[in-house]
Amino acid sequence: RTHGGDTVYSVNVCRYRSPAQYSGAIPPDIYRCSPGQVLLLWPGFPQRPQSLYQIQALYEYQKAVLNGYVEVSNQLSNIDNLAKLYDVKNKEVLALSSAISISNDLFRSARVDYFEVLMTQRDAISSKLELIETKKRQFNAVIAMYKSLGGGWK
Repeated sequence: RTHGGDTVYSVNVCRYRSPAQYSGAIPPDIYRCSPGQVLLLWPGFPQRPQSLYQIQALYEYQKAVLNGYVEVSNQLSNIDNLAKLYDVKNKEVLALSSAISISNDLFRSARVDYFEVLMTQRDAISSKLELIETKKRQFNAVIAMYKSLGGGWK
């Protein structure tokens, strides 16, 4: 459609002025569009881009979209894996907590020496520290996810 003598192309929220105003260059607003919208709005669609600059801009845009998708996909996978690891570590902590009470009962009945009780407690504390470290990694993965979605952190 025309607006004030200029041709304005629009699909949903993606809007930019006629490519003629940018002397063959891709307007900067095009990077807010989805890949499907870019193809619909491309000058001369369904023809191929005419200049090398247009081809380069299209490839750079496709590369940026693909890199963003890969980053988000990797972070989602990382978050899922860390959640599974946290569940395993939590079960380990519960098992070692019950092992402490069992080793204390065995010590009271004189079946093991106190060294075994201490070693069981050490293993339980080590497992709890690993559980805390896993939770920290989960939080960091969620933060990295927000960053890869454009959360604004530098």
